[in-house]
Amino acid sequence: MNNETGNKKILVRLGKDKESQFEVPIPSSDDVVLKGGPPRAILKIAADASSELIRSEFPLNDIDAMVRISKPEAIHEAMKLGADREGVEGVVDPLSADNLFNRDITLNSCALTAQGLIFIDEAFRDAATGQAVPLDSDRGHFGRNNFFHEGIMLTQPRCMFRLIKFLAEEKASYVELHPRNFNIDVGVYLLTLGRKFATKTDAPLLFARTFDILQQIGQVRPQENNFFDVLTRVHQEHPYFDVSSSKLSRIEIAEWLSRKVDKFIVRSFRNLERIQSSPTIPVIEGDDRIVIIKLSPHADQPMRKSTHEAMYKRFLIECEERTRKYLDENQDTRSNR
Repeated sequence: MNNETGNKKILVRLGKDKESQFEVPIPSSDDVVLKGGPPRAILKIAADASSELIRSEFPLNDIDAMVRISKPEAIHEAMKLGADREGVEGVVDPLSADNLFNRDITLNSCALTAQGLIFIDEAFRDAATGQAVPLDSDRGHFGRNNFFHEGIMLTQPRCMFRLIKFLAEEKASYVELHPRNFNIDVGVYLLTLGRKFATKTDAPLLFARTFDILQQIGQVRPQENNFFDVLTRVHQEHPYFDVSSSKLSRIEIAEWLSRKVDKFIVRSFRNLERIQSSPTIPVIEGDDRIVIIKLSPHADQPMRKSTHEAMYKRFLIECEERTRKYLDENQDTRSNR
């Protein structure tokens, strides 16, 4: 079936009414493949996942793509399929299976191509069960999603952010973690999550669910009663983070890449010299067992939308003032870099 742009599409019917019918675009050439939501939705259907897990993927939000880096025109094809320019990744071969092993969690290790759906076995398994599992792979300057500590595998903060997001959006049903992982601070990634969720129509619900998950994984401090309290504390610890803007300036991008490269060099040296790189984490008897994390029955109790909006507005004002003060105090340091 073709859509208005002439591209082929998959029509998904989740009900009899028109509001329950959705289109999934299909690339028309081997120079473009879709990643993220579109292939994940089709994978869940193919894996006979629960109706709740399938419905969580619709309507499709951000459409991301991989394009053949030697074919600049492929970017335009990806954008015709609905991808934003920022969501287009250039790769040597979009059809290479190697691309599937460079994702954050197994549910994202799939791609929709002009020839069909490609995925790894673990992605199909987890699409059926609803479990969100970190993909154990080396992501270059992003580092690994997991690391070993005293004999057990723990998840890095950046990947924890993805697990929390999938649970809150109900794109996954549960996550398995070791209690020792709760000692690892998700930190600044929670600010990214809060900023993402604040733009959603169901932001109050997503905030309530996120706080429920954070309580279960040891990310809530005493006297913190909601996600706003957590976000405020995290921003006090990371005042450089611009909560009001989702886009980085060129200077901020350069600084971010510089930090990533520095960490990559140190990590590579440690691996080469076999130097212990795991952080200092307390070990408690029984913290090597598996704990299942999923939304609690009371998680879907959001605050009123008007209250949420007022609290977020106040939160933004406080963060902007804190960030402005931080930049003023550190202006000389930034200009000398």
